[in-house]
Amino acid sequence: MGAAGLVTEVGLKYIDSPAVQDEIFVRIGTLTPDDQARWGKMTVQQMICHLGDGYRAVMARRKLDRVEMGIPRPLLKWIALRVPLRWPKDVPAPHEITQGMGGTPPGAFESDREELVRSLREFCEREPPEDCAHPLFGRMNGRDWMRWAYLHADHHLRQFGR
Repeated sequence: MGAAGLVTEVGLKYIDSPAVQDEIFVRIGTLTPDDQARWGKMTVQQMICHLGDGYRAVMARRKLDRVEMGIPRPLLKWIALRVPLRWPKDVPAPHEITQGMGGTPPGAFESDREELVRSLREFCEREPPEDCAHPLFGRMNGRDWMRWAYLHADHHLRQFGR
């Protein structure tokens, strides 16, 4: 990796790091059914299902509807995955993993949380899906998917104060 590559990697978290996984699993474990969203329309349980749906969709290499943001995909991907800024609120998700559309409806809180943890563990243990396109960012390599997986969890856990 050249010097430019080192600059973009400093301080960035990836879900395939055991320490980062531990951090995310602890944060997921602190969620309660009474948690209220700081932004957005999802309940905490809908968010749990949404996260699990996202990881399962990538592992299954499901084609998700493209979401347009008006920014060229390569630039949007670079900003979202490499610039250490928090993701904006209320960015639309593909219908297939949006609650009330195609997303998994919540069941029992503990079961849904356990399913999220199972899905995320499996995501971390599998070979990154380089043949699956992200709905906003387009084609991604394995490292991109590991960064996205962390950022997606972090974004939604912060949504509920975790």
